[in-house]
Amino acid sequence: MFGTPGEDANYSIEGLPALVPVLFWFLMTIGTEIWFGATIGNTLAGLRAIPQNGRNRKLTFWESFKRHFCDMIDMGFFGLVAIITIKNTEKRQRLGDLWGKTIVVRVRDLNQS
Repeated sequence: MFGTPGEDANYSIEGLPALVPVLFWFLMTIGTEIWFGATIGNTLAGLRAIPQNGRNRKLTFWESFKRHFCDMIDMGFFGLVAIITIKNTEKRQRLGDLWGKTIVVRVRDLNQS
């Protein structure tokens, strides 16, 4: 939708407009998680990230930021890093969850407590 056409029928974005994808990622992951308690995907799956201590509360900015900052590593190699860390941790945490000290639980399990 925006950018400068290149020689190879590609578009390049420089300067301030290059921040649009980063801002979109930030709002769709960290923003929705701290404002609404879960990302859109977790909401659709009936999941919610909470602090590792098990308290039923929304994540803080830094908990959510740490959790999602590692998304590129967790999802690299077709999610292999995430799969390995989930399978080998007691609370089934991804790398981002380990750093952010968070766990992902089912919403219905939170409501039963």
